[in-house]
Amino acid sequence: MTSAPTVFIVDDESVICSSLSALLETIDLNTQAFHSAEDFLNNYRPEQPGCLLLDFNLPRMNGSELHAQLQDRQILLPVIVMTAHATVTLAVDFMKKNGVIDFLEKPIDTQKLFDTVHKAIQIDEVLRQKQADRRAALEDFACLTLREREVLDLLVQGKHSKEIAGDLGISFRTVEKHRIKVMQKMQVDNLPTLVQKAMLCGVFHLLSK
Repeated sequence: MTSAPTVFIVDDESVICSSLSALLETIDLNTQAFHSAEDFLNNYRPEQPGCLLLDFNLPRMNGSELHAQLQDRQILLPVIVMTAHATVTLAVDFMKKNGVIDFLEKPIDTQKLFDTVHKAIQIDEVLRQKQADRRAALEDFACLTLREREVLDLLVQGKHSKEIAGDLGISFRTVEKHRIKVMQKMQVDNLPTLVQKAMLCGVFHLLSK
């Protein structure tokens, strides 16, 4: 069972953490506050859904450095950056970073906070679903034999069974048998869905190696 999303707040000022938590809890959102980037990194688990409200001006490891750590660890939690000292350059530069979805200037407008957090949580849900779909596709792909993978590769390239038979040096009937097995193991019932699952979920990348 997937846990409810949590808004993770990282700010070295206790008053701000408490204020943001109280606001977000009025719209039934779970919150968890940390007073340093290090504390967050030591306690966050990637399977926890939600988003990150991140103060840019943290002591020791600042917001930019924490974001870099998240990228290194392949943690895709959507990030909302907060600062009391916003500049246009800072905002533009940070918004270009992968995973940063918005930039809030303190004192934060309540409605802007709510809207941005809801947007971040929705983005996180979509990303997690895509990751789950890719894992499922890879699990299905792992069940294919070498020959079935070769047939899948050629199907994705748009080749018909006769062409595949010629390329692999096997009979048309054998190709059709492999094709049925591929569809069954990949859990699809038509060719367009097979191609979409292979390509969008990353399987085609493995075939090309």
